[in-house]
Amino acid sequence: DGSIKAAASAPARTSCVFEWKAEVAAGRKGRAKKAADATEAAEAEGSGAFRLLDNKEDAPAEQPPGFVRWPLRLQQLRSLRWMQRCEEEPRYFDVVFSDLHCHPDGVRDASTLRAQARFEWRYNVRCREVYDIRGGILADAMGYGKTATTIGLIDSSLNVPAPPIRSDLERCFFRSQATLILVPSNLVDQWVGEFTKFLGVGRLRIYVVRTVSQLKAISKRRLCEEVDVVVCTYRLLYSPVYRKRLLELSGSDADAAARPSWAYAHMAQLRKNTKRFLANPSSVDWEHTLPAEMGSLMFPVLEQVWWKRIVFDEFHELEAMGDSAQFQSLQNLCASYRWGL
Repeated sequence: DGSIKAAASAPARTSCVFEWKAEVAAGRKGRAKKAADATEAAEAEGSGAFRLLDNKEDAPAEQPPGFVRWPLRLQQLRSLRWMQRCEEEPRYFDVVFSDLHCHPDGVRDASTLRAQARFEWRYNVRCREVYDIRGGILADAMGYGKTATTIGLIDSSLNVPAPPIRSDLERCFFRSQATLILVPSNLVDQWVGEFTKFLGVGRLRIYVVRTVSQLKAISKRRLCEEVDVVVCTYRLLYSPVYRKRLLELSGSDADAAARPSWAYAHMAQLRKNTKRFLANPSSVDWEHTLPAEMGSLMFPVLEQVWWKRIVFDEFHELEAMGDSAQFQSLQNLCASYRWGL
């Protein structure tokens, strides 16, 4: 088909592909171009690109064990089963990061013009990555009960361990079986109320982080081992006190936040310091450590934890952030399953 693809080595969860293709230039050999266009369209249709599916014919999930007084509706159970499958069976997401079309008619480079005259070619250069993902975006209509469905997912998988992560990453994070739910400040009480409504009091261990004060008051041990759900505001991640703590734990300078790439710079160092702490807590000079409780730490940051699941509520509003430091901070949160509502 005139294409050459070369796969580059990459981490276990990501594959990188660099590909280039030489095609017949537009207007030169119409028959060949139509055939190429037909092939491309068939490939797109076969891959299921840009298809919107519904779940009216899907089998429903079983009622979550804690939903006794207020069971989920049939439509919610269908959505719940879809979410369960997304976590059980990883899917592959193919994204094109750059796509360069070099057409001889629009380029004055001598070698390209010679190629046009001699071969009647144009060149496409594309960089792609394929991600192995568990999760997705739950975009049921307003009032459909997405919060209740998500609580059902947490309840139904409470005793199901998250899949293992790569050994080199595992040494750089505090592991947790908890679900982190990030919400706008005005929806914290609503989420807590929904947990109480559907599951009652005591079934899940829920820790609410409205401000930095609540995070300062909890230890790494309790956050990772004694909590099932953490409900936290987006605003926490952008607060000056939280970012200062992030700088302290990563060992960065105070002015590192002024650099455009500060978020990525600290994350690499934060991972290294967390790895050192897990190997030998006394090797890292962090404040708020607990000498009497070996291996624990007060005021950990959320980026140090590999969560079982992360839920981004009001996910559509995050697009308004653009490519900002706030948006980058959300990308630095790690979990086995990631959901947007």
